[in-house]
Amino acid sequence: MPGAGARAAEAQRNAIRAYDILITEYRTAMQQLAPAALRARNRGSAINNSQRGITLALRSRGGKIDPRLLVADLFQAHTLKRFTQFMAKGATPLALAADATIRAGKVKSVSQADGDWHRESFRQIGGFAVGAIAGSMVGATTFKLATAAFAGPIGWALLGCIVVVAAGAGYAASVEGGRGGEFLGSLLYDARH
Repeated sequence: MPGAGARAAEAQRNAIRAYDILITEYRTAMQQLAPAALRARNRGSAINNSQRGITLALRSRGGKIDPRLLVADLFQAHTLKRFTQFMAKGATPLALAADATIRAGKVKSVSQADGDWHRESFRQIGGFAVGAIAGSMVGATTFKLATAAFAGPIGWALLGCIVVVAAGAGYAASVEGGRGGEFLGSLLYDARH
């Protein structure tokens, strides 16, 4: 049975061989997860290069594994991150379009009822502007604070919850901002007429 030094040398050779296979078989994904600038340095997680993984493994002491060695879920986490970025880019324009459509419907219904549709349009434009600004600011801030607070593996596991909470906070701020904007629009219209 080989000694500890021989086992360590064999483990290092196996790690280098496995990393080389990973690079060749999953080249596209690896270029996204481990940029070339990090592959040449001893920085980041074990996914960046084989020597980084070996260094992190040698530094782990007392049965505690360095979390930067745990890269099994990194591909799924990267996919989840891309999905949330897509949703963030797609959800905002859809929400704004829906809000604008609803507000235009309110102005139209006031006009059809022979009401003061000019005043209502001021109210709805003010509500739309303030609601959009408040909702996007609060939603983005909530998302950034929550992802910073739950960085690491726990954060990836909670990412869905973080997105829902950020969307809810953004929606609540948008509703309240919309009410305030409608009030402001009414004041501006009344002051002008």
